[in-house]
Amino acid sequence: MDVEDAASELEAIYRRSQKDLERDDLNTYAANVYTYTNELNRIIAWLQKNLPDSFLDIRAVSFPNLSPNGKTVSPEYGKVLLCRSMTEINLDSERLHKRLTRMPSAASDVSTGKRNATSEPLQLHPKIMEVSGPLFKDKHYSQAVFEAFKAVNSYVKQKSRLTRLDGQKLMAQAFNEVQPVVRLNKGSSQSDRDEQEGFKFLYMGAMCG
Repeated sequence: MDVEDAASELEAIYRRSQKDLERDDLNTYAANVYTYTNELNRIIAWLQKNLPDSFLDIRAVSFPNLSPNGKTVSPEYGKVLLCRSMTEINLDSERLHKRLTRMPSAASDVSTGKRNATSEPLQLHPKIMEVSGPLFKDKHYSQAVFEAFKAVNSYVKQKSRLTRLDGQKLMAQAFNEVQPVVRLNKGSSQSDRDEQEGFKFLYMGAMCG
């Protein structure tokens, strides 16, 4: 399998599950949910192994539990559970397909163990890839960097809950080595405090730049 194969299979799962949802038939759900779940989880496992920086946030799809406490659920409720699972499969396959197709075509080189300069910068946090990936792919490099740092600022603000601060001041307070809001380590040794302070200055400098 390579990236193109994964994208093609995801699209197929999305289209097939969409048709099954439109049929709204218990027998169709029962026949296909487990097949789609296995197929989707196989692709997710491959993506997490070969593109870990981009897909480790994706969780495997669960099989519907039709026998809670050892008792089989009623056909009506079974249909509800199967429909929920089919909907989850449909949404996950569409989301993964879109994320995969937004990545540069160079990412397909992962199947041969090759990398090039244009693919490396995009092996980043999903939030960065979301805002900067398409811009970088279209060679809008300055805008891609600008949007990436806006995303970093927004994410640190969200994690620290320092909603009234931005930029350099936000990073100085969030990563403060004395009383950090965003703690990078236990802070129990001088080495820990030095690391915390170093990251504080890195983020402050990045925002300043």
